[in-house]
Amino acid sequence: VPYSPKGAGRGRKAPVGPQFHPDGWVLPRIETRAPECVRGSHGESAATWLRDVYGMTLRGWQRYALDRALEYDDQGRLVWPMVLLTVGRQSGKSWLSRGLCLWRLHHAELFGEVQTILHVANKRDTALEVFRPAGIWAEAAGAKVKWGNTATGITLPSGDRWLIHAANESAGVGYSISMVFCDESWRIPSHVVTDAIGPTMAEREQPQIYLVSTAGDSTSDLMITNRTMAIDNLAPKTAGGILLLEWSSPPEAEPDLPSTWAWASPEWSEKREAFVRGQFEKIEESSFRRQWCNQWVNRSGHWLKDSWWADTTSDAQLPEDVVWTVCAESSFDGLGHAVAIAAVLDDGRIVVRASTHRTIREVDQRLADIRAVHPRLNVIVTPGYVDRIREH
Repeated sequence: VPYSPKGAGRGRKAPVGPQFHPDGWVLPRIETRAPECVRGSHGESAATWLRDVYGMTLRGWQRYALDRALEYDDQGRLVWPMVLLTVGRQSGKSWLSRGLCLWRLHHAELFGEVQTILHVANKRDTALEVFRPAGIWAEAAGAKVKWGNTATGITLPSGDRWLIHAANESAGVGYSISMVFCDESWRIPSHVVTDAIGPTMAEREQPQIYLVSTAGDSTSDLMITNRTMAIDNLAPKTAGGILLLEWSSPPEAEPDLPSTWAWASPEWSEKREAFVRGQFEKIEESSFRRQWCNQWVNRSGHWLKDSWWADTTSDAQLPEDVVWTVCAESSFDGLGHAVAIAAVLDDGRIVVRASTHRTIREVDQRLADIRAVHPRLNVIVTPGYVDRIREH
């Protein structure tokens, strides 16, 4: 029986909480649907191998994530070339990543070629911490394990390798990579994946890139960009897209309610609630939202503290003469597009009203609504909107 959050706090009615699996763990709030080509998954056999051979028993949500990530088609080929897994802190991401890398390392026969797995993180020590238990186990089992500052990893007698590297410009260069696992991806610059690692997978059979992270405030757009692309295609018709599995609190949910916290914690429990409550009482709201609600972009943006943002709010009304409107791609609230309308007040202050939209059609309608009230409209757009605006 799943543990339910107790109380809404401050006399308010708690919003509807997350959905629980019958086995008691929280289901993802945002999840890509399986295309019709899916015929099965290696997930169950992978979980069994990890339990019987390595001695790792996965939690319910970890088994579910593994099952989705390892879906295959009628040719037995993996459906997802990229998997995005994002969940609140201390939920078991490292445990799952270790198991996934270790399983693929030992199952080259499923992919028709020797496997080279690359595990990267912003700092090499972060990846090494995940790798260490598997390395100790593999060494005891007779595999070759290197612990030095270069070429750290496991090499099996078959030639299959699991390599550890810092996420920098040289990551993967010189190798032909079968699977890449990017840990704490919010800290990894996009060009490391697109320019350094991605090209190394061009000639491999069934390559996969895993981007795994809790929400962060880095200037890197690696997770934000791919997450937005995944949200734009949550019901793919064919293989080859991005699988998104996200445990996160809805942006409109109050941050001080246990029902809000539970969304981002797959293994929700009384112990977890008590710990998260302690964090809520200690750290600033913007940090809490990222770490424990797993909200990728909150109302204050990644570079402003909530207290700074509060100082900019105003109930001033837009003037009726000239206004400016900006249309841009957006990752706020998981939506794809944003429209901001702004004007200068008589005292020199700038007042802004913003909205987010899922489709270009909604952007068009928003512009039409603004123009109806403010005929003298100046529009600024990002490149992707130029052709659309010209139509008007």
